[in-house]
Amino acid sequence: MRIIHTADLHLGSSLGNALPADKIPARRRELVNTFVKLADFAEAGGFELVLLSGDVFDQDLPPRTEKEFFYDTIKRHPNVNFLYLKGNHDSLPSYTETIPNLFTFGKEWTCHRFGNVCVHGIELPEKNKRAAAESFRCDPDDINIVMLHGQTGGAADDIVIRDYSGKGIDYMALGHIHSFSSGEIDVRGKYAYSGCLEGRGFDETGEKGFAVIDTDKAIMPEFVPFACRTVRLVEADITGQPDKQEALAFAEKLVGGIPKNDILRLVFKGEVSFDTAGLAAIAETRLKPMFFHVSVKDKTSVKPDVDRISREETLAGEFVRLLQTSEIPEGCDRGRILTIGLKAISGQLPDYKKER
Repeated sequence: MRIIHTADLHLGSSLGNALPADKIPARRRELVNTFVKLADFAEAGGFELVLLSGDVFDQDLPPRTEKEFFYDTIKRHPNVNFLYLKGNHDSLPSYTETIPNLFTFGKEWTCHRFGNVCVHGIELPEKNKRAAAESFRCDPDDINIVMLHGQTGGAADDIVIRDYSGKGIDYMALGHIHSFSSGEIDVRGKYAYSGCLEGRGFDETGEKGFAVIDTDKAIMPEFVPFACRTVRLVEADITGQPDKQEALAFAEKLVGGIPKNDILRLVFKGEVSFDTAGLAAIAETRLKPMFFHVSVKDKTSVKPDVDRISREETLAGEFVRLLQTSEIPEGCDRGRILTIGLKAISGQLPDYKKER
């Protein structure tokens, strides 16, 4: 049996912190359409099960459009069974109509059987998630899949993988972490986070998609990239560039191979000898036609003439002399402290902070 494992669709996300207002409606439609494409892919590929491991919706009361699209999609694919485990964003019921190919779970362990494949799931409490492992039971002669939503770790409020070792589990389909990762439960079982289907903001960069397993073979989750757009983070270290024009040319070359429909965050970094005021704004203007959305941040440090300033009988000179003789805590960037301090003294700090 071939199975798709996905999670964290977050349909109905506001996207207000990630995109400008004019791009949000189109991107919200894309989140829904990617799920529709996944259902089409499942049906065309002969997948019998689609595991939805939590946070299908971004909130308990999702917008009507996203809600109807989701459930209508399931209805239009009757040959695929969808198993929906609610997460921490969509913990309340969002639909009451019975759909023959939609299977859900509750606050106690629930098992749905498909031949010799048993899919077990439980909606974990916010606190003491480890208690669920104590009550889990299954027949080791079956192929046992477990669906859970939450963070793995070692605390009582985490999903502790070792708690499920030796319990006859073949695959654990996890949701909550938005990037793909996998590992071993024990010699028999594997676990994986499928990641989200689409990156929504700059904290969800890189390829996004779903995981596939085949119960007729040795179960090993395979990641399948599937997003219609990728959110990308590119850092441009412009140390050594002589001026803004050369820095811009360097950055444009760096992002030149990125697909034009992607979402880009470009970060200028490094220590430079020229004033970078306006660099981020100019770069955004020049790159904007090339991508669906571009955000540029300037996190460079300007290398001032420290020797000259330190000889001045000015507030800036006193600041530099004090910084030179002070111990800086580990992890702090002396150059960045120098830059911010001199910007503050010269009255340029508000513009500097705005660009970043």
